Amino acid sequence: MGDRINAGPLMMRQAMAAAAGVMTGILVAVPAGLPQIATAQLAFLSGLMAVVAVTDILTFRVPDVLVVATALSGIGFAFGAGDASAIVGAILRMALIGIAIMILREAYYRWRGFDGLGLGDVKLIASAGAWIDTAGIVHAVLLAALAALAVVAMIAAVRGWNGMTRLPFAAFLAPSITMTWLVAAL
Repeated sequence: MGDRINAGPLMMRQAMAAAAGVMTGILVAVPAGLPQIATAQLAFLSGLMAVVAVTDILTFRVPDVLVVATALSGIGFAFGAGDASAIVGAILRMALIGIAIMILREAYYRWRGFDGLGLGDVKLIASAGAWIDTAGIVHAVLLAALAALAVVAMIAAVRGWNGMTRLPFAAFLAPSITMTWLVAAL
């Protein structure tokens, strides 16, 4: 389908989203009394997820570079903590979550005849496994789905909904990943 805007404005909006996300992470972490490393993690994750959300809103895509950054940064923070089992757990969790979500995606396609979830969304959910545990992933996806349904209800009330309109799901998923991580950190 192609990008809805050209690269120059997209990069500017991504940079602004990253800055706003980092600042929001810091402004939430400091009053919450998070330790410095958790504050840095929240600031980084907030900035990264803000870029994911803005990119998905503007292009209906989640670029692989953002998915890889999500996965590697989560693993990197686990490595920095010096916990080898956390690193192995994150990698296994990402693989299992990715497989499970791909199975759900394929089942939906076979049932309805079209994709209900983009591959970027699948990869983002899987990469979030580097940051949050399996129960957290379930909560993040549920929170994102409920937020998306609320938006669909508002759109339907204003102009109708035919059930085929595309929705940038990562725009809901990215902040829910950040919120789920924050709740687990508190």
